[in-house]
Amino acid sequence: MIAHRPPVLSATTGTSGSFRIPTRFSGDVLATMQATYPDGTPAGPTTWSPYQQFNTAFSPDYTRNVVSLPSAFLNALKDGTRVKRPAKGQEVMVRSVPA
Repeated sequence: MIAHRPPVLSATTGTSGSFRIPTRFSGDVLATMQATYPDGTPAGPTTWSPYQQFNTAFSPDYTRNVVSLPSAFLNALKDGTRVKRPAKGQEVMVRSVPA
């Protein structure tokens, strides 16, 4: 039997050069992530779909308990972008993206 609780994301700040979201995975595995603008259109480098590429736009690190968002992904975002894990309903709001 394998049991887990939903992951818990913690508040954080960072720069587009190094952004990590502290995450208590609690045995869960991150498989998908969405990025959208407030009007619902896809955000980020994958503009044809809100779903972002695993290990390109986001990378979970289960040992360090973080989800990393690399600069190539962050530099493609605009202020107000919503980044979320759709199946779990967890959302991170990008409040400002440095130029």
